[in-house]
Formats: sequence, structure tokens, C-alpha cells
Amino acid sequence: MLGHYTPQDHHAALAALPALGLSAKLGGDPVRPLAAELLRLARAGLSARVAAGVEPPHVPACLDPLDDLVETGSTFADRCLRRWRGDLHRDPARYVAAYRV
Repeated sequence: MLGHYTPQDHHAALAALPALGLSAKLGGDPVRPLAAELLRLARAGLSARVAAGVEPPHVPACLDPLDDLVETGSTFADRCLRRWRGDLHRDPARYVAAYRV
């Protein structure tokens, strides 16, 4: 899947990913479809491990939160930032109240 990219492509993507997330590019290609394929492969691998009795049945569901991320391209940090600028009105007290565990 990655063999046709140069080491420079990989380094550039690694540098861009923290700031751009799934909007980053790898060798000019969007990262999001690659992430979707990697998620599909991970789920298939975990399902095979469950079928082989190596993992308990609930393990593939651990990947479920990543489905929304890959589908929308929006991370938890993106959503927090939108709320910070929106309904939280850049108010630290509102932020803490909204995200208190």
C-alpha cells in the first residue's frame, strides 16, 4: 500500500499529520482513504483473530470510534475547537463544564 511512496513522501506526511490530521497528503494523495483501508484491514484482522479464538468477541468493536473519524475526517480535537469558537464562546469555564468527566 505504501511501497510506491518515497521516504521524502513519508517524512512530509509525518510532519503534516499532527496539524492537518486526515486532511494531510502522502505523496500528493489524501491520507483519509488510506486510513479507511487500514481500518478495514485492522477490523478484518481482529475478526480473524476472534474466529481463531485468539481474541474475545468484543475486541473488533474497539475500532468502532475510528469509523466516525475516517468517515468525517473530523477528530475530537476538531470538534472541541469548533465548540470553543462557537457555543463555548472561548470561555475556559464553559469548556471545563462541557468536557468534565
